[in-house]
Amino acid sequence: MEHAGKLLASMPVVQMTIKVAAGAGDTLKIQVDTQNIDRLDFYLDSHPQRSEEVSAQVNSVAVELTRKGGKVLQLQGFREDKLVAARRMAL
Repeated sequence: MEHAGKLLASMPVVQMTIKVAAGAGDTLKIQVDTQNIDRLDFYLDSHPQRSEEVSAQVNSVAVELTRKGGKVLQLQGFREDKLVAARRMAL
């Protein structure tokens, strides 16, 4: 158990926080704050919408997506092409 704790302590802290607001018409305004993530993938109802390259340090990105009747927003955060964070939100 102690060895596992040492391994986890040596890994970078990853953070991804999401705020979603209604935009004009059928759009969603999405604000994502990240730390130690270099790419974000956006999905609506499991359908890919877009990818955004972000700074691997602390970063904030604002994106607008057309909702298209979507009920679930999913974001995946990657660092060096490895999935390090994922979030799902009901809309």
